[in-house]
Amino acid sequence: MSLFTVIYKPGPRWIAGRRFHEQEGVSGHRDFLAERHAAGDLLVGGPFLDDAGGIAIYEASTDEELIALLQQDKTITGRLMTYELHPCALPFMR
Repeated sequence: MSLFTVIYKPGPRWIAGRRFHEQEGVSGHRDFLAERHAAGDLLVGGPFLDDAGGIAIYEASTDEELIALLQQDKTITGRLMTYELHPCALPFMR
């Protein structure tokens, strides 16, 4: 298994000036993350406090596997948010 950092960012359907929790459909994103955390794929994650998106650390076999998983998030497929995917190592994690 490998670790991946996902940087979530506002997508084309994001309404500028509206806070993260006020964006339509964001509750589905929280539900998706809660499910992934319970399943063990999502190790840690949360929103940036400046409403610029959020960060998550996932564990997956390959980036393709993680991309397929992320495509189950309706805020991604609905274009409310986009993401950047970065393989990572966390040698200083507690």
